[in-house]
Amino acid sequence: MKIYFTNLLVTLFTLISFHASQASTITIKSRTYFHSCGYYSNTYADFQIQYFNSDLSLNTKVTLVHALSGLNHLGYKSEKVEWFGRTETAMLPLSTQPSSWVLEFGRPVHERSSSFDFSQLVFVFKIIDENNNESWDIGSVKPWSFYQSEINREQVQCLPSYPVPFEYQIRPLQVIERN
Repeated sequence: MKIYFTNLLVTLFTLISFHASQASTITIKSRTYFHSCGYYSNTYADFQIQYFNSDLSLNTKVTLVHALSGLNHLGYKSEKVEWFGRTETAMLPLSTQPSSWVLEFGRPVHERSSSFDFSQLVFVFKIIDENNNESWDIGSVKPWSFYQSEINREQVQCLPSYPVPFEYQIRPLQVIERN
């Protein structure tokens, strides 16, 4: 009986620790551009992610764990690449909206001297509450799930100088479920 109870607690802990919060709202915006207007220019993408979760208190720390997915072109064949360049970045709380955090960052999505060509941003949220308890918002109750957003490659703008003069565009978001 004791073994069954322990397994039940482990199962409940897993469901609580890795969850898709009904109270969370995610907005992702991005823009894609070249730094020069010449041939063989590197492609960059800037992202702005806002995370809102009414279940979380003001003292909660939210970290975005993000990476890129796409293709690695190896001669005559291409291989799928997932979670390349995994990075953890602390999100900033919004003072204007309680239970909201935001993060802006940029990444190269294609470099002219590289065989990698990235087409998706993949991410999850690591949440640490005021009691230092860690949980994850992965978009689903399935343990290997994550959020994914396509990088806009149709509207790439040429940008000969900084700062970036054009607006972010809201991008679709989907949850990828893996067993």
